[in-house]
Amino acid sequence: MNIVNKYINEAINKVVSKVNTAVSSVDISGERKNLSTTKTISDFRNKLLDGGGPARTNQFMVSFELPTFMHDSKLLGYLGVTQFNEELGILCYKASSPEKKFNTVKVKYENNLERDIPINYSWDNMTFSFIERKDYLLYNLFNEWMNGMHNPITNTGRFYKDIVTDVKINFLNKNNDIMAYFTLLEAKPISMTMSELNWENNDQYVTIDVDFSFMYPTNQDYELTTLVNSVMDFGSSDVMNTLKDVINTGWKGIPSIVKKIF
Repeated sequence: MNIVNKYINEAINKVVSKVNTAVSSVDISGERKNLSTTKTISDFRNKLLDGGGPARTNQFMVSFELPTFMHDSKLLGYLGVTQFNEELGILCYKASSPEKKFNTVKVKYENNLERDIPINYSWDNMTFSFIERKDYLLYNLFNEWMNGMHNPITNTGRFYKDIVTDVKINFLNKNNDIMAYFTLLEAKPISMTMSELNWENNDQYVTIDVDFSFMYPTNQDYELTTLVNSVMDFGSSDVMNTLKDVINTGWKGIPSIVKKIF
């Protein structure tokens, strides 16, 4: 057995020697040169400042559109708001970004090995948290929205296009300029939760958490057709002329079908 172990050790030593020789012959001067330029604190700071500085979690603004069935002035008067878009955006203090992930299928290959093949995307719901007002604006509003989607008494609902809307999440800098954004298309509230009511807490605010489902998020702005329809409903010739001027100057991204309207 000692002789066998001797030959095994000699074989191992030869393999190790070959590996060491191969590694020592590799020219890594280029890699070392790159590593020698390790970023200093100043370089790191400048790189962040090149993009406007680090993104902060408290620099955001949410913009909510009303679904079409809630455009009725009587309903808005009942809820006590006129510019609903601003009310919601100001009262929303927290938003959890939806997880983006691939849906995959497992495919077997030779030797019975498996690979995950991406087939499409999916997104989790997005949760928005609001500070409630004393008149319980948000609770009443989202109740109206959800009841309008499906009436709990008559067990009837509205057309899909009338209950969904776009929700835009704006990322701001310290001057409140919009640096980036993404929009949830065809969003709708599917659950609402109010914070616990408790006599022991006299320094807490009532909050409302609302889960929104949506078709998919995009960094494209709201559909231009919505803007055009709103302007045409407004009926102002000055606004119409301004929009025509913008289109004629070559505003990028305007679909040809919209141009035909004018």
